[in-house]
Amino acid sequence: MELNQIRYFVELARILNFTRAAEACHVTQPALTRAIQKLEEELGDPLFRRERRHTQLTELGRLMLPSLQRALASAHDARMQADAFRRRETSPLRIGLEYSIPSLVLTPVLTALGRRNGVFELTLREGPRAVICEQMLAGELDFALLVETSDLQERLHRWQMYSERYVLFCPPGPPPGCPRCRERRRYRGRMPADA
Repeated sequence: MELNQIRYFVELARILNFTRAAEACHVTQPALTRAIQKLEEELGDPLFRRERRHTQLTELGRLMLPSLQRALASAHDARMQADAFRRRETSPLRIGLEYSIPSLVLTPVLTALGRRNGVFELTLREGPRAVICEQMLAGELDFALLVETSDLQERLHRWQMYSERYVLFCPPGPPPGCPRCRERRRYRGRMPADA
């Protein structure tokens, strides 16, 4: 079953005249007639009853009409979606973030990406590591930012983004029990070399 056969059938069912249906489809009447005959052969019974100047749908034709109209509409929708995809002015970007990672870490990357590639449509999904990994493997995310651990899926490619050192800060007037602050008081501003 070809799309042009379906289109000719739907148009002929609407107009019920071979000559006018051929004109509406921008084909010759013999071409339209051949396409309808091929469709009838494929379906196994006539779709139209032809009586001189009158054309009527057969019982099979009436039965097939809604399904073939939906098929034609679906093909039209697919073509429209493809056209919209080619004309799109923004690119979709879907990013997953593990709950423990603040979205602010992406600001420099997204700013640079915007300068380089223009406008993009950003979707941020935050969640637990397991859910983010599942979404990555299902193709629902383009990339994700996760904390590196040994239990991450092996199938996911990795690139290390940050190597961080953590530093302890204490307020002035050290709290009781802070060994580094007690040590600072002992040296009165002079810290040992390893501090």
